[in-house]
Amino acid sequence: IGISQFRDQNPDVGFHLFDSIERDAYMVAAWKSHPIWQIYRDSLFGPMSADLFRYCFLWERGGFYLDIKSRFLAPMASLLDQDTKGLISYENRYSNVPGPKLLLERLQHPTRLALQWGMAFAPGHPFLKRLIDNIVAYESAYRDVVFADPQAAICRFTGPGMFTMTLREHVALSSDVDIKQLGVDFDGRAEYDMPGAWSRWALRKHYSLARNQPILARQVEPIERSVAMACPNP
Repeated sequence: IGISQFRDQNPDVGFHLFDSIERDAYMVAAWKSHPIWQIYRDSLFGPMSADLFRYCFLWERGGFYLDIKSRFLAPMASLLDQDTKGLISYENRYSNVPGPKLLLERLQHPTRLALQWGMAFAPGHPFLKRLIDNIVAYESAYRDVVFADPQAAICRFTGPGMFTMTLREHVALSSDVDIKQLGVDFDGRAEYDMPGAWSRWALRKHYSLARNQPILARQVEPIERSVAMACPNP
């Protein structure tokens, strides 16, 4: 019901739902020659793969991204200005590492984590390129390492931690802040968990329950084999 209501509220927006097979096929076709492909291929948790996919897809094609569990409560067009090239928001929780003092006036919420379950960017946005490059640069710190709390490691490597760090870098190094910052939870106009979102974990365990596991390691069955049927001519 929540998804239907969300779509009905945005009749001028096209929606595309990617399952894991279609997501893998896209990454093979568009990113196999880039180092981020190796990280995507060797990601051992679905949420981590989804992080990488959203950054790559939006950099190449642009548009809005939302997790399947999330929705905007206001029409999506109302969140954008005429010249908006990037749209982000902040989580309702604080970062353990404060933002640099020089950014206090350039970041709307310098003490909070930037959220990445919802966003919008124009194709080729430099923030997304910097984000992808940062993940590649930090790969060696996470590959073949066993983490007591894999969820926390994923949040640092591909999730809100890396997203927030890169946002701070981008704002610090850009003469023009070309990303619209829209408060906490898009000024209350977005919902992290829409009604019924709990059902996505009915048949599988939430990754927060994992313990003492790596998050990035060469898999026994290469992903190329799993996507061969979905993408015969990548």
